[in-house]
Order: sequence, then C-alpha cells, then structure tokens
Amino acid sequence: MVKHQKVYNGLGEKEQRFQIFMDNVKFIDDHNDQNHTYKLGLNQFADMTNEEHSMYLGTRSNDDIKNKIISQQYAYNSGDILSESVDWRWAVGPIKNQGNCGSCWAFSAIAAAEAINKIVTGSFVNLSVQELVDCDRTNFNKGCSGEKYQGSEHQ
Repeated sequence: MVKHQKVYNGLGEKEQRFQIFMDNVKFIDDHNDQNHTYKLGLNQFADMTNEEHSMYLGTRSNDDIKNKIISQQYAYNSGDILSESVDWRWAVGPIKNQGNCGSCWAFSAIAAAEAINKIVTGSFVNLSVQELVDCDRTNFNKGCSGEKYQGSEHQ
C-alpha cells in the first residue's frame, strides 16, 4: 500500500482490495509456474480487477494521421529469408511506467532507440522518456495527451 501510495476508504474497500490482490497473486503464481517465455510480477495494478485495469489500456485512433503515413522503409523483399523467430530479450531495458500520461508514443520510441543502441554497441543506455514528452510537441505528438509513435520515429 505504501509503495504505490494506495489509500482506501473505511467502507470495506481495504478488505475488498486485499481479496482482489490475493486473487491476482494466485494468477501470477499460476502463470509463473508454467513454461512461459516471460514472468509476471506485482505492480501498482495488483489490487485492481481486470475491468479496472483495462481503463489504463488502449489508444485513441486518429485516422487522418494513420492514412497519411505509409512507409516502405522497413518492408522486406518477398525473396528475403526470415528467421522463424528472434529473441531480443537481451537487448531490451527494464519495464517503465507511463502512469496516467498518454505517452506510449514516447515510451515506444525510447525503447526502440535503447534496443538498437544495445544491439549495435553492446551497451545499454537508459534514455529519457520525459525529454520526448516535454519537448516533442509536433503535429503528431502531444505530450501526455497521447497520439502516435510515427511522429517520433526520427527524433
């Protein structure tokens, strides 16, 4: 409760949240006991139901922007032989938290830049998401008001 600054009212909410928390701990333990490629852990959402957590997910769509940006820069040729799978876990940094800020565009751009730097140089550099959120207010990106990754791909 302290770590994530949780405060509950006196009308049984603390007990209700504890039960939700325990249900989520069981889900996490059951998942982690299986042979998955990733592990789950506790975070600030651990006392929320799936419905409550879903309020933090999703994106707003802007069809005007989506329809204007068509890139062939990263398209592969039909004759290219591609690997069945690629494991880049060694190249990605720690999980970051955007909180209530609609800045997934900045988080994804920074994560991509951090990963390509790790792949090319072999060392991980933790870049500032906040710098993009504060400074990139172009046609596409609106700070914490959300928008799309496309505008920040060349920053």
